This record gives sequence, C-alpha cells and structure tokens, in this order.
Amino acid sequence: MLTDYSHYHFHFDSQFVDVLARGFWFEKSPENLFAKELPPGHPLRCLQEIKIRHFEMQDLKYKVVDNPLPEEEIVNNTAFCPQTLYEIHSECDGKYRLNFSIKLLRRNGKLVTVVPFFSNDIPAPEGIFPFEKIQVQFEERLPGIVERTKHINKNCKFFCNALSGR
Repeated sequence: MLTDYSHYHFHFDSQFVDVLARGFWFEKSPENLFAKELPPGHPLRCLQEIKIRHFEMQDLKYKVVDNPLPEEEIVNNTAFCPQTLYEIHSECDGKYRLNFSIKLLRRNGKLVTVVPFFSNDIPAPEGIFPFEKIQVQFEERLPGIVERTKHINKNCKFFCNALSGR
C-alpha cells in the first residue's frame, strides 16, 4: 500500500482535506460536472469495447478488452492516476462478466503493470506488460473463476426467488 498510495493534503481557505489515494484525475469543463455521468473513454470508467480479442479454452470463453488509446497517451496519463491496460471478462451462462482489470501505474517513479492474480512472489513487471505474457496464469485460474461465478449466480437466483416469494 505504501508504494501505490500517496498522502495528499489540500487547503481551502481555513478548511483542509487529507486524502490517501492512488492519484487524482483532473477534469476541465466549461460546465459543472457534479453528479454527472463520466463520459465514454474516461480513464475512471470501464474500457470502451473497441479493441476486443476473444479466446476459448476447454469450452470456456473469455475476452480481453484492450485500452484503445495510443500507448504514449496511456503512459502520460499515469502521471495523474493508474490507467487500465486490459480488462478480462469470462463468459458464464451466456453473459460476459468483468474479472480483472490490468493497470499501469507509476510506483517509485517507474512504470509498472499491476496484475491482480499474480502471487506476491511474482513482482509487478516494469513497463507495459503484454497480455500474452500473463495469459497462461489467467487461463490456469479461469475454470475456478467460472465455477465461482456459477455458484454466485445460483445463490443469487435462490435468494431473489426467496425474497419474491417464488
């Protein structure tokens, strides 16, 4: 946590705010953005499904959504907050669900790719790490991910039916 988060201290006249955060995204707009939905392509939203790769492994399907921005822009944007490189979605019961977001961030002045399913034994790779280099580790976990999703869906349907009296 100490390497990924920073302590910010803001002063507003006689008031102040202390924040622990990975970063801040500064937004300029001629109109007030309060309580408005973030626009498509905003770095704090899910990636737009422009660049998609589909995969199948032992009857299990998944897709990878790549960040459509040019690499240089993604790298420049890490100065403000982590940037999503890839989103990995697995298919369960005919629907795709987001499982992991692979992020690019600055850690101690270096660009690092954060892969949530890497164990603590594997250090975060420096620079932009291509999906193909983490694909094997993801595919090892895919059957368990799909099983857990099915189990959660089954429990959710049971509770929804119980609450509705069916």
